[in-house]
Amino acid sequence: MVEKKEEGGDKQSKEYRKSLGQNDPVRSSAKIAELLSVGEKTVRRAAEYTQAVDTIVANTGIKASDILSGRMTGFQDDIKALSELDADSQKRIAHFILEEGEADLESATNRLKREKQDKLLKEAEEKEKLVRGFRLNFKLKDYINIYNQLLGLLYHYLGQCIQFYRRKLQGHLYSL
Repeated sequence: MVEKKEEGGDKQSKEYRKSLGQNDPVRSSAKIAELLSVGEKTVRRAAEYTQAVDTIVANTGIKASDILSGRMTGFQDDIKALSELDADSQKRIAHFILEEGEADLESATNRLKREKQDKLLKEAEEKEKLVRGFRLNFKLKDYINIYNQLLGLLYHYLGQCIQFYRRKLQGHLYSL
């Protein structure tokens, strides 16, 4: 099919000089496209799709035949998008489709997004509860501190009043 060129070789040959400068060497995808009578871009897209399938298989442990046979239904772009997700998300989506019978990649991906949103929402609600509890506790502690300070001031003032009236009474008694 496509042959790899030898390393080194005769640098003076006509073929070598043709490959220099503005004459670009022929791409492997062009050779394959010519052999299969398809466009070069079709070959490149097929190569990208194959790499995406290989990535998914490596990350999830499922068989390539599950994807290629149509058990995981979706467009090539959906498969490529799936391969770009993290390994845990890929495993979860594959589980939705292959184990739980989700219809296709798009609906499984949407389900995963909803789960992640629900998880984030739940975490946010928990944090909000903690903040509310902290605010309530903080306010209660503030009130207790203010109450204690007022009591302290009241006792101090009462003590001074008692001393004042005691002195006054004592002074009054001496004058009699």
